[in-house]
Amino acid sequence: MPLKGDEVQEKLKAIKLFLFDLQGTLIPENDNGEIIPADLIEKLSEFGGFCNGRNMKCGIITGIENGKLLDAIKKLGVIELAPASLDKVSAAEKIAAGFGCSLDETFYMGDGILDVPLLTKAGLSTAPKSASRQIKKSVDFICPENNGAERLDYILSLMKRIEVET
Repeated sequence: MPLKGDEVQEKLKAIKLFLFDLQGTLIPENDNGEIIPADLIEKLSEFGGFCNGRNMKCGIITGIENGKLLDAIKKLGVIELAPASLDKVSAAEKIAAGFGCSLDETFYMGDGILDVPLLTKAGLSTAPKSASRQIKKSVDFICPENNGAERLDYILSLMKRIEVET
């Protein structure tokens, strides 16, 4: 059963690591990483900077091996990258261990069948509203936004709301 807004906010307080799938979540499903959406890069920079300034980390786990978009994300210097990752749980555990946290302290947004194991193990999980019904059943809440930059901005706004409340 999906969490209500105040339950999401409460779980979000324990999160130290924010991870995102790339294809279907931050970029269109059929994009191979060769297009560099300026609004996404700008929002990733803002999101990563926000996290780093608060002793949190942000990362992307993707099946894409390389491409212009991954190169642009690497250049930001504020986003952990796990490219060519089909076992997303192992990739997330490796990133979390490197940061000294657990999957219970990890947020994950994904949209595909390969994301389900991590969506169910993460401390807080979400899927875009465009995800299939099967995927939506695996997450704590549905992200209502339409594209990657808007989805990042939505999560960032939830994080900032917690900051204002505390």
